[in-house]
Amino acid sequence: MVFLGLSVPQQVGAKRLLLSMVQHDGDQLHRRKVRIEGLAPEMGPTIAAFLAARLFSRAEEWVTISHDALLAHWVRLKEWIEDERASLAIARRIHLAAQLWDEGGRADESLLPIEAEAWIAWAASDDAPLLSANEHEFIEASRALAEEQRHEQSAIIKRLRRRQSVAIAAAVLAGAMVVATTAASVQAN
Repeated sequence: MVFLGLSVPQQVGAKRLLLSMVQHDGDQLHRRKVRIEGLAPEMGPTIAAFLAARLFSRAEEWVTISHDALLAHWVRLKEWIEDERASLAIARRIHLAAQLWDEGGRADESLLPIEAEAWIAWAASDDAPLLSANEHEFIEASRALAEEQRHEQSAIIKRLRRRQSVAIAAAVLAGAMVVATTAASVQAN
């Protein structure tokens, strides 16, 4: 079998690649194309091995699982899909969000900064499907926006604290003036 002929690091990469080629919609499994250009160069021998065994098909710069039957009957792949159902859902969310961001002119309004840090950690795990270059760019842009928002919030908090300090100082000063005025008024009487 092709998979068993790969080195351990290649097997990890192959699993991630295969999971990235699967789209899970409810109870339905579909093949998904992956752009070769967006993959790490070390994936080349793995892809070549699967292409030679006719488990993958290549059309120009895209590669995909050759037949829908492999999704249903390849036991190892079925087990990975079952084990990584949650991970596939995350990958699907990132894929759709990145696609909308890209199609919408990469506007900041389409970014998801709250989820970016979690996605970065998730994408680094050995069990996560591989992401496209566009999906990585989307996550990075979302992370950068989150960082920008944190800096803005920090600046707002500092400004509010300064205003609060000034208000407290003014209140203390006003209170002191009232006490001084009252004391002067009492002494004058």
